[in-house]
Amino acid sequence: MNGLKTCAGRSNRMRWAPTLVAALGLTASASAQFGLSPSISSAFRQSFTTRDIQLAVEGLQLDENQRFILETLFADYQADFRTGVEGFRQRITDLRSEIDPTNPDPAQAMRIVFGSMDEWQVESQRLADRLVEDLKGLLSEEQQEFWPPFERRVFRLKFLNKGRLAGESLDLFSAVRSLNLDETMMQTIQPLLDEYGQTLHEALRAREDYVNAAESDRIRAIQDRKPELNIAVAAREVQLRTAVRDVNEQYSVTIAAALPEETGQRLVASLRERMYPRIYRLTHAQRIFKAVKKIDGLSEDTFEAIESLEELFLSELGSFNERLVGLIKEQEPNELKSKLEQLTARGAQPKSTGAILREEFRKRQAMSDRYVNQLRDLLTPEQFASLPGAGRWVKPARGSRATGAAGKDGGATDDSRRKLGIQRKKEKKGGRQS
Repeated sequence: MNGLKTCAGRSNRMRWAPTLVAALGLTASASAQFGLSPSISSAFRQSFTTRDIQLAVEGLQLDENQRFILETLFADYQADFRTGVEGFRQRITDLRSEIDPTNPDPAQAMRIVFGSMDEWQVESQRLADRLVEDLKGLLSEEQQEFWPPFERRVFRLKFLNKGRLAGESLDLFSAVRSLNLDETMMQTIQPLLDEYGQTLHEALRAREDYVNAAESDRIRAIQDRKPELNIAVAAREVQLRTAVRDVNEQYSVTIAAALPEETGQRLVASLRERMYPRIYRLTHAQRIFKAVKKIDGLSEDTFEAIESLEELFLSELGSFNERLVGLIKEQEPNELKSKLEQLTARGAQPKSTGAILREEFRKRQAMSDRYVNQLRDLLTPEQFASLPGAGRWVKPARGSRATGAAGKDGGATDDSRRKLGIQRKKEKKGGRQS
């Protein structure tokens, strides 16, 4: 139950800030210097939604009478929440009279606003806790057994997608469902999924509890101009976010290994695309290699040469991708920590650690171009030109009278290749990524 109550308590201070800034008449620049979120719509968001009620009906297996009572309780919760919001808006409006217009320090507004906000936060939490207690009071002893997995699911759906590191927001349950596994395979991995759900919940709870509680420290660091406090808060937050990411990665490997080899490989490929889409999305070069084997009229020798070349290409691409994943896992936490530290540093910009990644992507692009050029030399100009995106690599010279004939195996003659300009210019700095 504590986990669901934690769900209820997520209307945190930093989310209130933009609306409070607007209500108190502070400038946009004053808001920005505190690193406050620009999302005004989230400031007065309910802890529970209609979706949560539907999840409760399904996950707790409520009967029709229980469902009717819960929907009535939820309607009362919504009405009380709206009343509380309107009262809080009015209190914030009244607070404007307490702001000293001659005091240039915007922290005075924060002290007044956040000091008065505690009252509404306590009331908002009380409304949410009451709904949770009333819901639990409806359950039979048998339904009480459904509570822990229901609680974890609700918590996961609310907060897993708030990750800021690659892989931190991965939902393995969703990835496994997309495989449409048969009942036997599901029974094989269900204990691992249950273990994953519990381990992820603990890491996610630790992250959300700290992020929520740490906002008071962050506000105090801003008010008292103590950046060293925010540095410590940033380090701990990044550590907890990394822990969530690591749980996802650990169980990705474990669950894939428990499946038949081909199915496990499909799961790994799906997870990599979800965790590192920039790295594992299909590249132009991969599309070229997929399409070339569908060309009619290729000789057996040419087809075998293409397959061998593709195998070498995919092996080298895999090595590049593994290095890129390693760099992202190493650099992303440091970059996020830098961004969080800057919340208390006026005018400071977070350190960028993307230069090494960009260079590695450029190298991967150059490698891909090299293999596509080799592939082009195995085909006639017409065959290569028919491939998707081929113009990216080959542009016939203007005014050329190239008439080179194709060899028996379907490959172009040296004269044809020369007139097509097979030697590409070196990749310009900042060139396209594969």
